[in-house]
Amino acid sequence: MQVRTIAVGVCTFRRPEQLARCLQSLAALDRPDAAGFCIIIADNDPEGSARPVVERFREGAGCGVYYAVEVRRGIPFARNNIIERAVRLGITDLACIDDDEYVYPGWLVTLWDRYVSSGADVMAGYVETVYPAETPRWIIEGKFFQNAQRPAGTPLSTAATGNVVFNVQKLAVQWGLRFDERFGLAGGSDTDFFYRAARQGAVMMWTADAPAYEELARERMRLSYLLKNRFRKSNLKPGYALLTIPQKTALFLGLLKKIIMGVLVLPVSLVRGFSRFAGVLNDTVAAIANMLALLGWRFRWDEYTGSSERNAKPPDS
Repeated sequence: MQVRTIAVGVCTFRRPEQLARCLQSLAALDRPDAAGFCIIIADNDPEGSARPVVERFREGAGCGVYYAVEVRRGIPFARNNIIERAVRLGITDLACIDDDEYVYPGWLVTLWDRYVSSGADVMAGYVETVYPAETPRWIIEGKFFQNAQRPAGTPLSTAATGNVVFNVQKLAVQWGLRFDERFGLAGGSDTDFFYRAARQGAVMMWTADAPAYEELARERMRLSYLLKNRFRKSNLKPGYALLTIPQKTALFLGLLKKIIMGVLVLPVSLVRGFSRFAGVLNDTVAAIANMLALLGWRFRWDEYTGSSERNAKPPDS
């Protein structure tokens, strides 16, 4: 029987304080008895700004800590850097969290138990947004940054790298899957990766009881950020190229209805409070972004600077 080894992969870019908290939470993890364990870090800053944080962490980590600088700028390059090193190390299963997240001590054991017992190739978990004291009330009331929760065992058609574990030997070695580097600085390479894995036959499930936590950053507490983030995520949804003409027509008409209703309801919603107004506007922006993607108008967003390039088309599987 093959001995299973699990690595936690973390991509980082100029977030020393958040990375330090993330790594501290990983150091406190309970570890699965039946699997080896290590941590793999990819620093996407060519200057290696995360190195001092990692070196301090490594001294008391109590496990293998592998750090490398990925000089090619873009999240898919950093993610593939982690995959390549995981493969070279003989890792069987790769878990991922973001550098601005942290986990509780039982996170990995719980995630691992659900993953192994289910027989899934990919197990994704919930990321809970933690609100600092200064968070505006309208954000909390609208739950705009809280991710959708699902019943345990829900089948998925894609996932993200914010809280996930997957069979790296099957997906990366046997099937040769990698994060599509044509996404470059744009977001969405993780949902595209797992979307392609699901299409190839990967069994992908959800677990509700192994959450990761992400504190809402101060710079995100603005309506402008909320709308830009919703537009980006909605505009980068994969799979539209695979739809038939009737399917595209039905989707177009449905989105058009949502946009018209949103525009009509928007003035009235303001009477019910700013949170309600922001929610209607947010949903309308999402419908517009989906429609533009359906029509072939994609926007490539720089995840690091927030700038965008019109009609730069990420690959659509």
